[in-house]
Amino acid sequence: MSTATSVGLEEYGRATREQAGCTYINIKIIYNVDKTELFFKIRNNIQLCKIMTAYCARKDLDIKFLRFLFGGVVIKPHQTPIELGMQDGDETDVMLEVGGGGYGFHQRTRKEKEKKGEDEQMADFSFT
Repeated sequence: MSTATSVGLEEYGRATREQAGCTYINIKIIYNVDKTELFFKIRNNIQLCKIMTAYCARKDLDIKFLRFLFGGVVIKPHQTPIELGMQDGDETDVMLEVGGGGYGFHQRTRKEKEKKGEDEQMADFSFT
């Protein structure tokens, strides 16, 4: 293939992307655990799952345990920067998902204690 043809195809591809409203933006992804930053230059019409998987591959992390946030809202993998209103230079946070819980406890009311026949000296807190 001649260089004139390949240059023509490159210009054609660039023209079709501009017609579709496709531009490139730079985003900064900040990992909340160790405060490291990675920069990505992406098209504003691609699904963000590609960036999420690329980030996890670079950091050697499992995507199942991470949550990506933009403006405090969790990013869904199928969303695009256009849908989220991302602009050049915006930041995205990555946080570890915290699961589980632990002991849930609540203070019992006096009526609940009387109903069960518990005396006043029992602890006011119960673990469920």
